Amino acid sequence: LVAAFCVFSAGLTGLTVIDLKTQRLPREVSYTVMALGAPLLVIAALIADEPRRIYMAVIGAAISLAVMGALYVVSRGGLGDGDVRLSPLLGMYLGWINPGLALVGLFYGFILGAVIGVVMMIVGKAGRRTQLPFGPFLAAGSHPAWLVTAASPPAMLRAAKSNARRVGVSPILSCTCSSVFKVLWFLGVSLALAGDPDP
Repeated sequence: LVAAFCVFSAGLTGLTVIDLKTQRLPREVSYTVMALGAPLLVIAALIADEPRRIYMAVIGAAISLAVMGALYVVSRGGLGDGDVRLSPLLGMYLGWINPGLALVGLFYGFILGAVIGVVMMIVGKAGRRTQLPFGPFLAAGSHPAWLVTAASPPAMLRAAKSNARRVGVSPILSCTCSSVFKVLWFLGVSLALAGDPDP
């Protein structure tokens, strides 16, 4: 499980940097992360003797893809196709934990994107027609614990222990992987913004 989520974290970090710099989410990266992560999630489910998590991951991916696909059609190009291609990857990982989290992750992503967009308009860094890369917000929203427990290490450790008991992983490894994701995401965003000559 740790290996699967390390692949997930590395992939999202790379996609975040690319999206911030180019406003593109290359299908090659999204599909590669999914191809590497899927078998690792299957193995983790079988090791934990919880094969139901395999179809839970499939359901999560389907939910995310359906929602983002519908929004893509409704928005008539307002949502990038790269965001749609990224959605099943996010849903697969969140669905492995609980299919309902696929919707929670998207909700957090949209809320975070809206908040950042409003703040940028207030400070004069963006206008009503400015297109912001949405991939980084989806990446952040895919990890609900990042928003819920970032300021509460004890709560994060309790959640890690609870998850660890369910899937048979060391609580320290579970908590560490969660923390690594947060650090990598912030580092990726910081490096991308620092290297952008046109803020």
